Amino acid sequence: MEDKTGGEIVSLCFQRDERALEMAQKQYGALLHGVCFRILGDRRDAEECVSDALFKMWMSIPPQKPDSLRAYLCAIARNAALHVYEKKKCAGRVPDGLTDAFEELSELLPGREAVEDAVTEKELSRLIDRFLSTLGKRARLIFLYRFYFCFSTAETAERMKIGQRAVQVSLKQTKEKLKSFLKTEGYEV
Repeated sequence: MEDKTGGEIVSLCFQRDERALEMAQKQYGALLHGVCFRILGDRRDAEECVSDALFKMWMSIPPQKPDSLRAYLCAIARNAALHVYEKKKCAGRVPDGLTDAFEELSELLPGREAVEDAVTEKELSRLIDRFLSTLGKRARLIFLYRFYFCFSTAETAERMKIGQRAVQVSLKQTKEKLKSFLKTEGYEV
């Protein structure tokens, strides 16, 4: 459910009122910065991604009218951070430790060529969304915290108010289920 401030910001965007940018920065800036920083490990790069996300929000609303501005902005910021991450990775400038979540999940997913040959990345994304909808709330949140928001297991445990071991067990079980799910959908992992 959308928070009241998100709805106000969307309304201001539709009115082309620049206060929307200030309000979005105030309401969601820290969240977006955290998402980007966990992916990039660099505060300046994270700040740039947040600025990009706010600009893209401004340029896309209207005509877009997101149901959840928080989720909409998180997706934009995360995609911006992943784009910067890929550029850094290609240039060999990714610090150690930043690739942990990506490498952990990539073991289960087919290679890029296999994705392009079998189905588009968008279809794979829909499959993963479908898989996530089969999980209970706790397992789904743990998975998303770890692999979407790139929280460490300690950060995930703190957010979920459970032990790190419980997070690790849940992630292991969820990855096994995802592997099985993808196999039934025709992916060799």
